[in-house]
Amino acid sequence: MKIGILFAEEKELHAFLENCCDDIKKDNVYELTIYKTKYKKNEVIFVQCNIGKVNAGRTTQILIDKYNVDLILNAGVCGCVDKNLAIGDVVLGKYFYQYDYDLTEYGRKYGEIPNCGKFIECNNKYLKLLDLPLKKVASADKFLTRKDYDLIEMLNKDDVSVVDMESASISQVCYLCKVDYVIIRGISDNVFESNNQDKFYEMLESVSLKVSKYLYELLDKIGE
Repeated sequence: MKIGILFAEEKELHAFLENCCDDIKKDNVYELTIYKTKYKKNEVIFVQCNIGKVNAGRTTQILIDKYNVDLILNAGVCGCVDKNLAIGDVVLGKYFYQYDYDLTEYGRKYGEIPNCGKFIECNNKYLKLLDLPLKKVASADKFLTRKDYDLIEMLNKDDVSVVDMESASISQVCYLCKVDYVIIRGISDNVFESNNQDKFYEMLESVSLKVSKYLYELLDKIGE
């Protein structure tokens, strides 16, 4: 089985590399460094895609087209818009939508994508391998802060729990290509706090390490 893994941030990648085997080969594809190794009985191809929806989407497509992966994994940090969650909590994405996608002038719902709908559901056997809460995830090319109160109110009405800048685009590409995927997110900051930008940088490394443990747990179970 071939498994592709994406990380947006360098610290997220390094958290994974800390426990990775030494036998790693590298490719360079469109200025991306692609790492290849074996883990248990599976081939693992992983890469830092960099921040943002286009970066995440195009890297997902590269892993599917060039490396023929059977499963896409994404692990990283996120912001929280759910007052019932705390910094350091780890969740799995179940539903995804892009909250900067607006075709309401054409009669569509806010966030609704032609041929995809508004929320894309992740529904596969791998999602059941980790004992983590399943949450709605919203993505945009924006770092959300409490000044964005209109957006936060809209996300709350849609029962969104966490926000990031990559997950929904990865979900869309996998949905269209009919490739299974799992997205693991750890909360680095809370948008209701005044200093969530500073908290993001403060918590990035420690939360990335926590998320990486769940990523390895998932890889272990897939490799059984």
